[in-house]
Amino acid sequence: MIDHDARKRLGRLMRNFAIGRMTNVEFDEAFENINSPDKGVWLVGLGTFAYFNDYATVRLTGKYHQTKHWRRMTARWLLFLQTDLEYAEPSLPWHERVRGLLSGLTFGVIPKGARLKEWKWHEQNVWPFLTPEQLQEARRHPRLLCGWNGEERTWR
Repeated sequence: MIDHDARKRLGRLMRNFAIGRMTNVEFDEAFENINSPDKGVWLVGLGTFAYFNDYATVRLTGKYHQTKHWRRMTARWLLFLQTDLEYAEPSLPWHERVRGLLSGLTFGVIPKGARLKEWKWHEQNVWPFLTPEQLQEARRHPRLLCGWNGEERTWR
C-alpha cells in the first residue's frame, strides 16, 4: 500500500534534515510520529539513521556535511518517495537463499552464491527501487518542480 501523505511528510523531513534545518534528534522525533502501513516509508526513513549516531546531536552542516555519495543516495530515496511504486525486494531462488543461510551458519565455510552477492550490490546501487529501469523511469518523470498534476504533465 502506498501512503502518499506519509511519503510527502517523510520527504519534507528528509530534505530539512539533509540541508541542516533540523538535527538528528528532531528528525528522529518527527519520524516516530509518521505511522504508515507503507513499507517504503518505514525503510527509507530508517535508512536516514545511517547519517548519525545516538550519542550526539548533529546537523548535517560543517564537519557533519553530507558527502557526494550520501547526497546522491538521499536524492534517490527522495525520488522513490515521489513515485507510485510500492516497495518490493528482489526475490532469490530457493537454492540461493539456502546457500546464504548455510554460509551464515558455517561462518563462511560454505561460500555465498554469486547471485546473493549480486543482489546485495544491486540493492546498494538502486535501492529503494527494485530495478535500474524503475530508477531511470522515475528520473525521466520527476514530480517536483515540473507541474505534475497526477494525470498528465503540464506546466502551470
